[in-house]
Amino acid sequence: LAERYGIGPGSGLVAGFAPFALLGPALGARSVTPDMDVTSPSTLTAQATAAAVAAADATTLFLSPAAIANVVATSGDLTDDDRAALARVQTFLSAGAPVSGSLLAAAESLMPAATAHTPYGMTEGLLLTDVTADEIRAAEASGGRGVCVGRPVATATVRVVALDEQGRATGELGDTPDVTGEIVVAAPHVKDRYDRLWLTERASRRVDGPAAPEGQRWHRTGDVGHLDADGRLWVEGRLAHVVVTADGVVTPVAPEQAAESSN
Repeated sequence: LAERYGIGPGSGLVAGFAPFALLGPALGARSVTPDMDVTSPSTLTAQATAAAVAAADATTLFLSPAAIANVVATSGDLTDDDRAALARVQTFLSAGAPVSGSLLAAAESLMPAATAHTPYGMTEGLLLTDVTADEIRAAEASGGRGVCVGRPVATATVRVVALDEQGRATGELGDTPDVTGEIVVAAPHVKDRYDRLWLTERASRRVDGPAAPEGQRWHRTGDVGHLDADGRLWVEGRLAHVVVTADGVVTPVAPEQAAESSN
């Protein structure tokens, strides 16, 4: 994260997501959490975000998708000084759930100098892939299914365990394009183990196929998706939410996107 986004001594980070409030100090950066209920991201307002950016002299801003939605919804309350503060943001990050292209565009309009990123990762391994808003729009234009989260970062390996006709991830580990399955990752910063959860730990590492890169461990994410021909990862939802129909296996994100676009 430090290398990818330039977070470190001398930089300022606004963390609208509670765990990220620890990230700035850990990396030697100034870190400010906006005035909000951190257990309810949708309580964050545009004015509170701008005040936090000004307080930290921040160039990097991390917000959850729910927080972005309310920041955009309350942006009419921004003063000229608030808008000037947001215009100093250079890197805008959002993760934890899919972010629509329209919501990203609305956020970008409030931070015209910022490059928007929606990285993919999890508590067990962050950061794993990265993608910018411009790359998302280009990928969406290609008509891919799911949410494009970009290519693996330099230290990460991403593979897929194919789903069978019952929607179970039983295939071998592979990187064949357009094969939907459980997303499996390896990186030097992937978790060492689950504490006191032996069965969960065993299940998270059990894969058939090539070994992980030397000194690393495979981790089954519980997410489903596929790699495209350009090596980009598309997330299609959670494995537990896969539905088996008379016409085959259906992953959840595509129907959700279709429902949202019909409104």
